[in-house]
Amino acid sequence: MDVLAAAEWGTHWELASTLCYFSKEFVEDYVAALGHASPLVRRAAAGGLQRLGSDALPAAPAVLARLNDPDPEVREQVMFALMDIGEGVIPALQEIRAHGPGHLRSHALTALLEVGGETALSAEDRAAIDRLIRIKLLDERAESVGETRCGVLLAVPGGDQQAIMEALDPSEPRPATMRLGFDAISSDRHGGGTRRQRDSRVFVTPQLDGWTLVVGSWYARWAELGSYDFLKLEPATEIEVVRELSARFGQAQSYWYDGELKLGGWLICVDGEVRRWYHESHPEEAIGDRLPVEASFRLPHETAQIPDEERAALKEFWGEEYYERLREVHARYGIPPRCAPFDIAAAMSVSPTTLGPQTEVVGHGLLALTQVGREHGVPTRGAFPI
Repeated sequence: MDVLAAAEWGTHWELASTLCYFSKEFVEDYVAALGHASPLVRRAAAGGLQRLGSDALPAAPAVLARLNDPDPEVREQVMFALMDIGEGVIPALQEIRAHGPGHLRSHALTALLEVGGETALSAEDRAAIDRLIRIKLLDERAESVGETRCGVLLAVPGGDQQAIMEALDPSEPRPATMRLGFDAISSDRHGGGTRRQRDSRVFVTPQLDGWTLVVGSWYARWAELGSYDFLKLEPATEIEVVRELSARFGQAQSYWYDGELKLGGWLICVDGEVRRWYHESHPEEAIGDRLPVEASFRLPHETAQIPDEERAALKEFWGEEYYERLREVHARYGIPPRCAPFDIAAAMSVSPTTLGPQTEVVGHGLLALTQVGREHGVPTRGAFPI
C-alpha cells in the first residue's frame, strides 16, 4: 500500500490496477486499505471490492463509512463498489437513512437509488423526493442538454400534454423536472436496465417556446421488436405516423441522433403532408426540397471538398489540434459546417441543445410509461438529479 502511495505519476495506475485484482481471501486487507491516508490507495481498494462483487459483502460497513470520503474520486469508486456488491447492502443503507450517522444520510439515499432503485426507499423518503420535485417545478428554468443525451424526440406545437398522451399512449405520468426527465431517458437508453427497458419511458416536456418535446421512444405503440430486444420503427411507418400527428396538431417533427455513430435525420410534417424527410444513411431516399436552414449547412452525408494536398497535411495532426486545423481549412475554402439534427430542430421548432434562461417555460414535464414500460417495468437502479 505504501509503495502505491509513494509511486510516481505515470506508474501509479499500473500499481493501482494490480491492487484491484486480489481474491476474496484479501477482503480484510482491502478493508484496511480503505483507511489509508492516500486517496489513491483508498480508491484502488474500493475498486478491488467492486470487482469482487457480492463476495465483498463482509466489507460493506467499511465501504459505507467511506461514502463521504473527502476525495471525490474515492466517493465515486465507493458508489460503484456498493452497486456491484449488490442488494445485500440495502439493509445497512436503510439503517443509515433511518438512524444515521447524520453525515452519511444524504449519501446513503443516493446509494439506495443506485443499488435498489425507488423500491428500496422508505415511504418517507419517497414522499420527500416528491415534495422536492414539486418545489423545484415552481420556478424551473430551462438549460441546455447535450446532443448525445437526446437520441430520439418528437416535437409538436403548443402545450396540450393531455392530447399528446392520448395520441402516443404513454400512461401513469408523474411530474418531473427537465433535468430529471432528460437524465432518466438518457439512462434508460444507455444501459440503465435490461434491453427491453431501454424503451420503457418517455419524457413529455413542458411547453418550451411554444413547443412540446417528447423525448425517448415516443413511437412505442407503433414499433416492432428489433435486434437486441430494442424497438424498431420502420421508416415508412414513421413517416405515416408523423404525417397523421401533423394532421392532428398542425405540425409534427421527428428527430433522431446517434452520438456514438454520428448518424441522424429529421422528418418534418405540416398539416398531414410530408415537407421533408432526410436520413444520413439513406440520402438518396430523401423526400422534399432542402429546408431553408439546410442551405447554410453541409448535409451529414456530403463530403467536404478539400484539395488533396490540404487533406494530406491534416494527417500530421491529432486530437483537438486536428479539428482546429480542419476548421481553418474549411474556412479558407468556404466549406459550410456539417449540420446535425438538432441544428434543424433549433430552426424549425426547439432544440434541447439550445435551451437556456431565454427559453419560455409553461407548465411542467411528465415522465410516463410506454407500452414496454407497462409490460416490462422500468430500470430499478439510478439516482438522477432533480
